[in-house]
Amino acid sequence: MCRFDQVVLDSGRRQRIRRGLDFRPIKETVFKLDIEFNFEDWSGAAVPNDAILFSVATYF
Repeated sequence: MCRFDQVVLDSGRRQRIRRGLDFRPIKETVFKLDIEFNFEDWSGAAVPNDAILFSVATYF
């Protein structure tokens, strides 16, 4: 999975790139592992807010 988001406002811009893997051991359950890279220019100062995300969903 790959996703790109962008928000542009008067005060700045925010971009996000997310790459991930989905694993379905059985039909009703999914395990997700994503890495998220954030790029912001709100104040000109770099903020380290990248993330590794893990989630589980079932019965949908």
